[in-house]
Amino acid sequence: MDQIVVRRVTPEQYLRAVELADLALPVEQTRAWAALDDATDGRETGAYFVARRKADTVAVLYAAKMKSSGIQYLWARNGPVWVNEPSDAEEDELLTALRTAVRKEFPLAAFLRLHARPQAEGTRPIVSTITFDSTVVIDLEGDDDQVLSNFKSRGRRDVRKAMRESNLRVKDETEQASADFSAYYEVMQETARRDGFYPPLKSYFEDFLSKLGAGHARLLAARDGDELAAWSLLTMSDGNAQRFYAATNDIGLAGRANDLMVYKEALFLRDLGCKTFDLMGIGSDMSPTLMSLNEFKTKFSEHIKAVRPARDLALQRSITALLQLRRDLRDKMARYKNPEPTRETKFVPVIIGGGIEAYALARQFNDEYNTRVVCISKAPSQSVVLSDFIDVIAPEDTSTAQGVLDVLKNVAEKHGDKKLVLMTNADAMIDNVVAIRDQLPEQYVCAFPSRETLDAVSDKASFKQICEEVGIDTARFAEVKPGEPFEADLTFPVVAKPARSAEFDKLDMPDKHKVYYFETKDELVEFLGQLEAHGYEGAFVVEEYIPGGDSQIHSVTAYVGTGGKLSMLSHAHVVLQDHRPSLVGNPVAMITSPNEKIFQKVQKFFQKVEYQGFANFDIKVDPRDGTEYFLEVNPRIGRNSGYVFAAGINPMQILVNNVVYGNSSKLKKAPKESFYTLVPTEVAKKWTDDPQLAEKIEALEAKGKIYNPLKNDKESQWKRDVFLALRDVRFHRIFRQYPPAKL
Repeated sequence: MDQIVVRRVTPEQYLRAVELADLALPVEQTRAWAALDDATDGRETGAYFVARRKADTVAVLYAAKMKSSGIQYLWARNGPVWVNEPSDAEEDELLTALRTAVRKEFPLAAFLRLHARPQAEGTRPIVSTITFDSTVVIDLEGDDDQVLSNFKSRGRRDVRKAMRESNLRVKDETEQASADFSAYYEVMQETARRDGFYPPLKSYFEDFLSKLGAGHARLLAARDGDELAAWSLLTMSDGNAQRFYAATNDIGLAGRANDLMVYKEALFLRDLGCKTFDLMGIGSDMSPTLMSLNEFKTKFSEHIKAVRPARDLALQRSITALLQLRRDLRDKMARYKNPEPTRETKFVPVIIGGGIEAYALARQFNDEYNTRVVCISKAPSQSVVLSDFIDVIAPEDTSTAQGVLDVLKNVAEKHGDKKLVLMTNADAMIDNVVAIRDQLPEQYVCAFPSRETLDAVSDKASFKQICEEVGIDTARFAEVKPGEPFEADLTFPVVAKPARSAEFDKLDMPDKHKVYYFETKDELVEFLGQLEAHGYEGAFVVEEYIPGGDSQIHSVTAYVGTGGKLSMLSHAHVVLQDHRPSLVGNPVAMITSPNEKIFQKVQKFFQKVEYQGFANFDIKVDPRDGTEYFLEVNPRIGRNSGYVFAAGINPMQILVNNVVYGNSSKLKKAPKESFYTLVPTEVAKKWTDDPQLAEKIEALEAKGKIYNPLKNDKESQWKRDVFLALRDVRFHRIFRQYPPAKL
């Protein structure tokens, strides 16, 4: 087959090729956008290219010439534009031809930034700009009611509420804004201060309107009387529109301008002849920093559209590598000297705890709301101590309920009338918080089960009885206390666990384990004697051992709102657990995915139990017959809350929406398959007992669907990077010393 050939062409030849191929160009690939490039500092019109196979046009591309920190490169926004959707091989072929053509025309350019699939040959992630691989596109076909009906039910409800309750009026103010952008820029500056970003210069918006013209750019504004409340800058090209910029002040927020504007914009664009309206990017595994946009944007369409993200195609590989290194160092130093400003929110997250689970929770708050987080811990981990957005408080005492109450009162005094969202992930701490909940300062909001429910589900024997009542399988078991004879008719080997973890956590006993495994009755009786000798009086649950290694374990995390409504479910398949004696049973690598069969069983459980807050279920699948045995439920989010985030839901957003804003959302089931890990990928692949899971890890890693909550690009301290690197090295040694065993 003939090869693709790429040639630089004149603007006129470019337009001719577009017309003959009947292509619909994105606005960034038009000559009007080239005029904007010429008017913008640091940019200028670069070049137009046409790719052909023999006489047939395959794709076209316009790229601006850019210069940053002395490095020259080209930027083809939303390019190349394909005549037909390419295969992976065809896309790679075009990129090879593009590299040859662009290097010939621009020998000093380090790279060409364009849009390609993440695995495209010769490309790498961009290093200085946020990109996305998912967006929301609204269908503009039909009358007003039809456009509204294309929204999700939540979007329709919010729009109708805005129309019913708001005094705002929306109209086209393109001409007015083109004449004087000052008032509009003030609203943009207010938005930037509130949301923690730096807006483009006012002159850029003025050039945007003047260079693109009314045929490609319109500004819609919402006003309360004469007061400007919100505006949006829309682009249009060949029947397709984009929501390029938007800004809202306090008047607009009070008047629900955001919901109203999207609907009015859609109708306005439809009347101009546009067929689709792109809301311009949402968060995903590849773009977690955009997750805060998802709740708002996704309510306007039932469908998420996958798009090619921006990628850098290396032209001069050595220059590109040096540029990457220089930018990494520069950005690290810049973040260290000038940490990203946190957003002023109406609440402050307060986490009791300082381990990696506390960091994961703090990061979820910070990722969603860009807010600082308070962690209360006597001995915080380095991941917490070396964080840019965590304030650590060392308490005098958190071993007693009164000690917890005292430190929480002190925190409340420092934060005025702000709401304080209380979280913890330790069984004993939840026990303390439930005991003092009625005495907490009124600023605190939280979601934990009642004392009665906590006692019922925390006791593993009681939990198993509930499971049996609702038809959930659980291993045969018996309950025994130290000093009592063990006479249960169980088949050995068995597993033994404290009936109440919170009680056992307080026991001072050497070589204490989370879970115990006994081959014979004599071994179990000897252990019970040791417990009695150390003064432990709590019950132990002894259950028949279900065969199989780490890969037979599954986890489900749930959230039940304060009104008793199940709001969230997320599932993960364990790849590897920690096998150090004190940490046995803690997963360190998991693959997330929906699991409707297990979800239905969890829903049955909550139909039986009056619950509120997070809960984490451990399930083991019997390899002999596939039975899913529920082992226990933890009345907390669990050490690995990050897998919920990796699966597509930020659990702290669910919590805040409920306890801060009083929203009771419908049930969300985490939809994504991804690899969540606290250890190096090589460790997980080497030590998992299932070769198929190792292969799946490789596939997910190749797609960029990998998430370690401790590896956070927003952190700036080099000491933290060193700590995490050494931590990764240490895990290789740990698993050689404590390789996976039966438990």
